[in-house]
Amino acid sequence: MLSRTIPGLIVVMVLSLFSGVATASDGELIAETCIRSIARTAHRTADTIHDQRDLGVAKIRRLDDAGASDQNLVGVARRTNHRIAEFGATGAEAVTDKAQACVRTLLDIGADQALIDAVRAAAERARQRIRTAASNSSDVVRRVLESALDG
Repeated sequence: MLSRTIPGLIVVMVLSLFSGVATASDGELIAETCIRSIARTAHRTADTIHDQRDLGVAKIRRLDDAGASDQNLVGVARRTNHRIAEFGATGAEAVTDKAQACVRTLLDIGADQALIDAVRAAAERARQRIRTAASNSSDVVRRVLESALDG
């Protein structure tokens, strides 16, 4: 978990350095840094969600091949989808936290509204990417479970 918080801490440290000495002319660099950090968080979160999906699907198939009960298969699917939802919520929260910190810094230095809007838009795109990854992954798990139950 610490490895996931270090990039966030770096962004906060950079922002705190900027907020003490930054001027509106630094806004573009700050916004670009924030947008990249937000996009990386969404990418890592989506990758983690996909990894959880793949692990759950593999386990459902392995258990089904071994003749596991429907109850066991449903339990694995439920736990997998729970982990997918948890990682999605955690990633979306991290995106929101980073975006809010960036917007505060940009407001504090009097940056252009267009830069603030760009950070907010990047955060919304990132949250949407995470929601889509979670939804699609849960759908895959559901379909694999249905196939295993029907088989």
